Amino acid sequence: RGNRSNRSGEQDGDSKEESTKDQQKTETKAPPVFELPPQENGDKLAIYYCNRAAALTAMERYEDAIKDADVAVLLNPRYTKAYVRRSAAYEKTERTEDALKDAKHALELEPSNANIRKSVARLQKIEDERLEKLKVSCCAV
Repeated sequence: RGNRSNRSGEQDGDSKEESTKDQQKTETKAPPVFELPPQENGDKLAIYYCNRAAALTAMERYEDAIKDADVAVLLNPRYTKAYVRRSAAYEKTERTEDALKDAKHALELEPSNANIRKSVARLQKIEDERLEKLKVSCCAV
């Protein structure tokens, strides 16, 4: 009895609903997180990349600064200054959501840092205003 075919040719028990659930499970699976294995002199290299990110930001080469800060974060995920520098470069490219995320991460690493706390508050305000503008423009359409 369990092998009877229905009109669509599917076996009983092999409903479309089950196959849809299976597809949803595989589609929602998060990609693996890339973690760099510890590198010889990784902490020093992180500092060098982070310093270059600062120089690139000063030269208004924000995308390059973001890339260097990305490398610094990969080399040393606990290096607060790399998140701060990347946050600044994100802000210069008007990517406040990313800037805020990095600033918050830096604050988690150094909760007593008053400068980072001020940056988080300032970026949160900018991001809230940006989201409010999006709501207004969506509702106006």
